[in-house]
Amino acid sequence: PRTIEEVKKWFEPKKEEVKTDVDFLIYHKNDKKKIGMVRLTDIQWLNRNANIFTVIGESEYWGKGIAVEAGKLMITYAFEELNLHKIHTSIYTPNERSLKAAAKLGLVEEAVLREEIYIDGVHVDNHKFAVFKEDWLNLNNNEIK
Repeated sequence: PRTIEEVKKWFEPKKEEVKTDVDFLIYHKNDKKKIGMVRLTDIQWLNRNANIFTVIGESEYWGKGIAVEAGKLMITYAFEELNLHKIHTSIYTPNERSLKAAAKLGLVEEAVLREEIYIDGVHVDNHKFAVFKEDWLNLNNNEIK
C-alpha cells in the first residue's frame, strides 16, 4: 500500500510535463498594441498534429488580414520548428470571416458536423479544416524540413 504522501505526489503536476499549447500575442505593427492572440492547442506530439485558434479582440482590426498573417506565421512555426504533420481547426457557420481566412490560408475542409454547436438559440454547423505539412510546403514554396 502507498502512503497518502505518495498518492498525492502521483497526482501533482510534473515539471517536465509536455506542453500541449503554444500561445503568441498579436501586436499591431503600427499601433504597437496587443490586439489578439494565435494559439496551437491540443498538440498531440505522438500524432504530430494540433488545433490552431486565432482571435482578434477589437472589431476595428477585423477584416484587415491580420488573423491570416498571424495564422500563416503560426502554421509555419508549427511545421518548421515543432515538426508537426497536420494543423486543423473548427469554424462554425455564422463565422464568415474565419471561413474566408481558412480558405486564404489554404486549409481544406475535411468535414461538416451539422448542427453541432448551439449559439443564440440556434444549432449551427461546425466546419473542420486542416492543412498538411507537405501541402503547406507546396502552397508556400517554403523550405520546411
